[in-house]
Amino acid sequence: MSVRPFRDIERKKTKVINVGDVKIGGDNPISVQSMTNTLTTDVKATINQINDIVEEGADIVRVSCPDKDSTAALKEIVNHVSVPIVADIHFHYKRAVEAAESGAKCLRINPGNIGDKVKIHEVLSAAKNNDCSVRIGVNAGSLERDILEKFKEPCPEALVDSAMYNIKLMEDSDFFNFKISVKSSDVFLTVKAYKKLSEVCDYPLHLGVTEAGGLLTGSIKSSIGIGQLLMDGIGDTIRISLSDDPVKEVKIGNEILKSLNFENYVNNIDLTNIEPFTMVIVDWNNNNLNLFELIWDDEQKQFTKLQNDPKIWSSATLYSNEIKALRKKWFQNWIKENDFNASTILEFHHSEIGDKEQSIFMKRPYVETVSITSIKKENKSLEMIYEDIVHAKKLQLKLNL
Repeated sequence: MSVRPFRDIERKKTKVINVGDVKIGGDNPISVQSMTNTLTTDVKATINQINDIVEEGADIVRVSCPDKDSTAALKEIVNHVSVPIVADIHFHYKRAVEAAESGAKCLRINPGNIGDKVKIHEVLSAAKNNDCSVRIGVNAGSLERDILEKFKEPCPEALVDSAMYNIKLMEDSDFFNFKISVKSSDVFLTVKAYKKLSEVCDYPLHLGVTEAGGLLTGSIKSSIGIGQLLMDGIGDTIRISLSDDPVKEVKIGNEILKSLNFENYVNNIDLTNIEPFTMVIVDWNNNNLNLFELIWDDEQKQFTKLQNDPKIWSSATLYSNEIKALRKKWFQNWIKENDFNASTILEFHHSEIGDKEQSIFMKRPYVETVSITSIKKENKSLEMIYEDIVHAKKLQLKLNL
């Protein structure tokens, strides 16, 4: 039980798929998407807008591919951007095939609208051959005719029925690298449909409210719908659909995630001009203790959820990979021979194992261990002890949470 259990969100575990180098589902951070509003055939304008969207913190960007000229332009666009591109396909299956071959990393389609099984198979073959995923985009405004006749009108059950039908089409084609959305401009319908779908499938879900509106209206509708689902642990990637600058979609999406989940906040921090570092993050606000590692090497950021077991970190600037492996071995041997608690951990950090220049308590001609800090959390109290080795002083701080 966390300190504030009313804030705990138990996220539903879904399958993991790949959209380029972005992993969607499972324990992976919830990604933020947006969509360009330029003409895709205007390559320069589209590239510039994608780069603006990425600068705001988007993980994935979608572009419209309504015709052959657009899918041809896509080939040049993907070579000048740093994020995976999703091709938005409406009906013609040939556009989907062309987009996959042009470098799209995901196709947004509704397989039921593509046509017969031969056409669907051709699309999925192109996706497989080009390492391209698919989003099944079920929408209340474009449901299959037989489903509309069955349910009389768009309703949560109708959207889920369409999703399950399309899931079967994908699985029958031995294609599993896909995510699903069941969207509507009606927030109530959208939320109910996603909740029902989440109960019957474990594929990753793309959350969104269709044509949510302008900046104010769209932000409110999306925050209510997407926020409610995220608080219920539903959703693996999101897009805020606004009739406005797509850069604002990303900003609002990230703000929603930041208000619910620090992991996404960390993933979207801009570390430009920050010196390289390794940060260990401990999160005890959830039902289970969570441990994360954030590495910034001055070019790329790596944020990883770690197993909850004892670990040792060594400075990349002070130790070679060989020495880091040796220090790790010392630590593992020490764990086997000692009780693992706050007092013994401090003893370990005072130990002089092996060469003093590589030891845990290290001393070199120009650099040495000058302080040791320990942090202990127990129930609702937090204790930090800072030991100044040079001046032989200790500072102790206690905080009640």
